[in-house]
Amino acid sequence: MKAILLNSMIALFFLVGCSHAQPNKNADAKTLTDQAERKAREYNPGDNNRSEIYRSALNLLNQAIKKDPRYWPAYEEKILYQTTLKQLDSAAVTAKQLVILKPQDDFVFYHAGEALERVGDTTTAWDYYKKALVLNNNQLDTMKVTSEKFRLEKRNRAMILRLLNQPEKAHDILQQLYDTEKDDRLKEFYRRDLELNRHDEIFGISFSSFIKKVDKGKEHKPN
Repeated sequence: MKAILLNSMIALFFLVGCSHAQPNKNADAKTLTDQAERKAREYNPGDNNRSEIYRSALNLLNQAIKKDPRYWPAYEEKILYQTTLKQLDSAAVTAKQLVILKPQDDFVFYHAGEALERVGDTTTAWDYYKKALVLNNNQLDTMKVTSEKFRLEKRNRAMILRLLNQPEKAHDILQQLYDTEKDDRLKEFYRRDLELNRHDEIFGISFSSFIKKVDKGKEHKPN
């Protein structure tokens, strides 16, 4: 599988800017999670030590979760590295745990659905996609249409609709976002989104984009 990080900035915006609940305040859990992020960023594309580095990051995240089982950022990071290491069954379990911790977050639900679909649980995945769409509607109803978060939630909506086999509706939203975006970097992300299909979203480009914070600002080459 190719690991090409094409839309890491968008994914980072979603995880940081569109998270709808604040994590519990546990200093030890946060410190360990931050250490895991820093550890993962030691990897440089082309090096042969990615698995070793990411396993070390996972060990730190497991320690963080032991310190505070409700510290959801550790679970987000954990899915990241499990997915990268192709520990897909473990990532699916972590995704279910994260959904329990963040039951009002559409981004979490649709990525959890993708994690489950990767291991063949299409029934639960479909339920998660439908739940994500409901949550997304609720979020959009509370936002100013001129805000950047509104646009990011609209992008979420397009991704969810694509997963629900409604590619025409997804395309219309992304085209509107692309046509009206003034930031050249974001415009490029929307252009790339327009080129994706459902399989890419689950197993291709979006699969690798969910490892967003590992290589912030770096270009990936095909493995």
